[in-house]
Amino acid sequence: MADQKNQLRKELIRARGLLSEEALRRSDEAIREQVLAMPEFRDARVIYSYCSVQSEVDTRGLMRAALEQGKTVAVPVIFGAGQMRPRRLSRLEDLVDGAWGSPQRRSPSPGWRRRTLI
Repeated sequence: MADQKNQLRKELIRARGLLSEEALRRSDEAIREQVLAMPEFRDARVIYSYCSVQSEVDTRGLMRAALEQGKTVAVPVIFGAGQMRPRRLSRLEDLVDGAWGSPQRRSPSPGWRRRTLI
């Protein structure tokens, strides 16, 4: 099963890489608008988001909207092999290139535990 999952992941990443910049932009926008319209997003006080790389769905617009709405935004910070922890993001400008080229919050601050929408 794991081999099938890995093979499918590779195929989907390859197919996504073939999409035009315009198609990716339209897809990002449609997904962002759908998430912003969800009652779960509207009611959430804390949003935990991955930091997109390459052709992944762009999460910066979603994080920006959450921050503008006064929500707490958390992103993963990599501390070592297989070790990620959520850290608060106060502004998008605090994202820097982290491990493996994935953006993460600069100067990680202490984490916290609350109800979140992932």
